[in-house]
Amino acid sequence: MKQAVLITGSSSGLGLTLARLFDRRGLEVILTGRSKKKLESAALSLSSENEHHIFCGDLTKRPVLDKLFETLKEKKLLPDVVIHNLGGKVSGDAHPLSEDALQRSMQLNLDVAVDINAYYLPKMLERGSGRIIHISSDASLSGQSAPGYAAAKAAVNGYVKSTARFYDKHNIMICAILPGVFEHENSAWSKKKTTDPACYRNKVAMMPLLRFGDSAEMASMILEVACSQSMMCAGSLIQLTGGAL
Repeated sequence: MKQAVLITGSSSGLGLTLARLFDRRGLEVILTGRSKKKLESAALSLSSENEHHIFCGDLTKRPVLDKLFETLKEKKLLPDVVIHNLGGKVSGDAHPLSEDALQRSMQLNLDVAVDINAYYLPKMLERGSGRIIHISSDASLSGQSAPGYAAAKAAVNGYVKSTARFYDKHNIMICAILPGVFEHENSAWSKKKTTDPACYRNKVAMMPLLRFGDSAEMASMILEVACSQSMMCAGSLIQLTGGAL
């Protein structure tokens, strides 16, 4: 039986790049997103040699999340790998930070991932294996982002380190990847290239590589961690910044 990977937020950007790489490794890919059109287009970009699955819906809504679990159960799909790529900045995430903005940021960047893990970790325990990777952010350490986003990603880091300590002895590897600034289609910095070229150039000049990373570079590192048999990344916060502080 082929292995399966569940990637949240995988209709575009880093999530879609990851889906394509896992597809090439021969895994069945479960893509999620809020746009059916984008998901169908994403699935068409994968090979026809492997069976792939799409699930459309807002995973921050509990009934939708329950529907995801039910759908995968009906298909007898138990992910071997879970990539928590869902996240981002919510509206109103600015100083002074309101309680509402913080709660919505936590829900998007942490709560969905925790709920998915709460459902699949017992099943991984029964199977005796699993790989769970959370996409956090280097901003969780530097604070160089919107306050709610930085706080939520910092919470992800703490959750990963605490949770990994319990599950690593059961051959379940849980870690977090902390990307620095990187570009992909429709990303904030990709848009700034045209909307604010001076700001874009100044930011690039601050990068040790004199360029931003890209989704392919981030995805290739995530893929290797996910497919490795080593448990040594358990609980790790792996920074991918190209040397930026």
